[in-house]
Amino acid sequence: CGNKYNKRLWCDSCRYIKWSTSWIQDEDDPDDGLKHQIVGRRIANSIIFPLTNYSGYTVGFIVRSIYEKSYNTFVLRHRPEGYFFGVSQSVQSIWTSKEAWIVEGPFDFLVLERLVTKNILCLATSSTSKEQAKFLRRFTVTVNSCLDLDAAGRKGLRSLIKWNSSYFEIRDIKYPKIKSSDKDLGDFWNSVGDDRFKHYFEDAMVSQIG
Repeated sequence: CGNKYNKRLWCDSCRYIKWSTSWIQDEDDPDDGLKHQIVGRRIANSIIFPLTNYSGYTVGFIVRSIYEKSYNTFVLRHRPEGYFFGVSQSVQSIWTSKEAWIVEGPFDFLVLERLVTKNILCLATSSTSKEQAKFLRRFTVTVNSCLDLDAAGRKGLRSLIKWNSSYFEIRDIKYPKIKSSDKDLGDFWNSVGDDRFKHYFEDAMVSQIG
C-alpha cells in the first residue's frame, strides 16, 4: 500500500492484513528469535457472519470464536449506509411494519428470528452508529431494544433513547437473568428453552402495547 506509513490512509486490504495478522514463534527453532507472520490467524477457528447494508452490499463481518464467547468486527472504511447483520432478510419486514427489534450479537439475532419475529437487526456492538440511527429514523416508528443486560448494553440503550427518542418510539424489552452469569438473549434461551423463550417475548409485547 502506498500509504503504509500513515494508518489513516491505509486501503482496506492493508487494514485487513494488519487486523487479522498474528506473529508466532518458529516452532522448529524457538531460540532463534524469529517470528512468522500469519495473515488471517485472527479468524481461524471462528464463525464468520457478514455485515451488509440494506442495499445488500457486504461491508464487513463479525468473527465469533467457536471456543469461547468472544467477538471481533471488521468493516470497510467507506460505508455510507448503516450496516447490520441480518438486514438483507429483515429489511422487507421492517419496511412493511415500520418496526424493528435490535440485538447485539448474531446468535441473539438467530434465536429471536427463529422463535419470535423476522424484523430484527443485529448492531454488532452495544452502541448504535450514526448511520445505523439514520436507517432506524428513516424506516421505523418503533424500535424494540433487546440489547445485552450488562453495563455496556444498558449504556447503549440510554444513548439510543437520548439521541433518537424524538424520531421513533423505543421500547425496552427486558428479560430476566436466570443465572448470575447470563447477559444476553442467547443465555436466556439456553436457560429456558424454545417454548418459554417464545412465550416470554409474546407476553412482553402484549404488555408493552397494552
